[in-house]
Amino acid sequence: MNKSLSYIKKSGVKIKLADGKIHELKYDMNSLEYLNEEFGSIKNLDSIELDNPKNIKILMRAGLLHEYEEGQEPTLREIGKLLDVEMIMNFEKYIGDALLLSMPETDDENIAAVKKK
Repeated sequence: MNKSLSYIKKSGVKIKLADGKIHELKYDMNSLEYLNEEFGSIKNLDSIELDNPKNIKILMRAGLLHEYEEGQEPTLREIGKLLDVEMIMNFEKYIGDALLLSMPETDDENIAAVKKK
């Protein structure tokens, strides 16, 4: 593996959704690209209103994209059917944890490897 890319984490948060299945909420490059398209920039993630149901569904869809083949991704309506009241109440924690787990490690060796490129 390219040493400069070895710092990318591949884990997420396992959650049980309304379909009764365990899903992994994980944010990768495809997720970030989708969020960038939906919100104008991933720099805007801090200011997203989590009391807006559409924003919740967009963030959830982004975190689940890795589970689907291209062209088979669920619609926002289908994502809405996966969310129950408990999920929505804990959504901010799940998203925060998943984003944190998906972000690269910041140890000196990895930073140095990236800076050399």
